[in-house]
Amino acid sequence: MVHLRSKRVWNKGKSVGQKKPFTPDQVKSLKIMMCNQGNLRDLALFSVAIDTMLRSCDLLNLKVADVCFDNGVVREEFQVMQKKTGEGTLVALSDETQKSLKEWIKAALIYKYSGNIEAVRQLLGQKSVTATSAYLNVGKREALSLAKEVKI
Repeated sequence: MVHLRSKRVWNKGKSVGQKKPFTPDQVKSLKIMMCNQGNLRDLALFSVAIDTMLRSCDLLNLKVADVCFDNGVVREEFQVMQKKTGEGTLVALSDETQKSLKEWIKAALIYKYSGNIEAVRQLLGQKSVTATSAYLNVGKREALSLAKEVKI
């Protein structure tokens, strides 16, 4: 005799498909919450997403060079080649988003030039160096490169 187990569908009764967009009040509340928590990275990324209205695949492909000039100044607007359409589109960043990007990128640059992750942790107001390492994407290869530079 074969016993058939019924499988529970993981999304049964859950909302699927496109969700309603955030209201302006919800966006403001989320930004305030991230700011109050000192979550600079999430605030910067969320703000870029809201300002540019880009698809997630296009947001994930953004580089610092896309949003900053060579001298580190955050751009007011920049061109993005959209993955889905293959067409370029001009996007703009609000003053608030430019400010949060500048602060977030500054922390990454301080680490790049100083290698002092504890100083960056304090600047970002994070509780652990582990979180700061993950935030800065400090991997084993980079750690090994830093270790090789130490001369005894």
